[in-house]
Amino acid sequence: MVILIYILFYLVSILPIFVTIRYRGYSRVDYMENKRLRWERRIMLFLCFIIGLTHIFILCAHKTIISYSSEYKPLVFSAFAFFLFYSFFPLSWLEKPKSYIKQKKSK
Repeated sequence: MVILIYILFYLVSILPIFVTIRYRGYSRVDYMENKRLRWERRIMLFLCFIIGLTHIFILCAHKTIISYSSEYKPLVFSAFAFFLFYSFFPLSWLEKPKSYIKQKKSK
């Protein structure tokens, strides 16, 4: 059971990496063209939040893991913190792109 929880945790943790890479490409274009987020980007953002909730759900099952061995507790929390930081930090500043202001050169 413990091994299955770890496999599920790391498979779910890899998903935000792919979603974030795809989302960054969209956000870079939106940032340069000063556009709002389209529905495709919102779906990807929603998917990242769902993955984050799945992380929380798996972390709530840590009592099952700790009942086998208390040595797993730091591993679970460190992996959770790393993947949560990795998946939500890029999205926190890409969710609302700042307006792109081009300054005209005065001649």
